[in-house]
Amino acid sequence: MSLPRLCTRMARLEAQAWEVEGRRLAQMTEAALDAEIVRVEAHYGVSIQEYERFVDTLSASELEALCTADLVTMRRFLHAFQRWRNGGA
Repeated sequence: MSLPRLCTRMARLEAQAWEVEGRRLAQMTEAALDAEIVRVEAHYGVSIQEYERFVDTLSASELEALCTADLVTMRRFLHAFQRWRNGGA
C-alpha cells in the first residue's frame, strides 16, 4: 500500500471513530453525560471550561489546522495548551 493511500485510509478511519463517538454521546442521558465529563476531566487533569477558554484564544487558521486531526498538529496544540495553562505565552 502506498503512503498516500495509507494516509487517506487512516484519515477515513479516524473520521469514522469520531462519528461513532458522536453518536454515543448523543444517546447519553444528562446524568451519563455529566459522568463522562467528570471522567474526561479527571483523565486529562483539566476542566472542559478551561479548555474552552483556551480554544477561544486561537486564531481562525489555528482552529482550521486543529480540525485536520494531524498528529503533529495535535501535539503542538497540546504543548501550547499546557504552556497557556501554566501561565506561559
